[in-house]
Amino acid sequence: MRGSLIRADFEVYEGRLSGVSISGDFFCYPAGGIRRMEAELEGRMIPEIRESIEALCSGSALDIPGAGVEDWLAVFRR
Repeated sequence: MRGSLIRADFEVYEGRLSGVSISGDFFCYPAGGIRRMEAELEGRMIPEIRESIEALCSGSALDIPGAGVEDWLAVFRR
């Protein structure tokens, strides 16, 4: 993600995401979109992360200018 910063705090317990919190220096439309992404990822198995993010970023569910699926996945690989 050029010129922007994405942060995610989370834990992995038994292969599932827990306590997902996303923040950073980016714009997201609609305004509650990041909360929607957090809710969508909460409890997901690690192999399901890509599918969930792709579903949210495709179509009109979320618009995050300058950030693509790979940018989001990089945050959850750390």
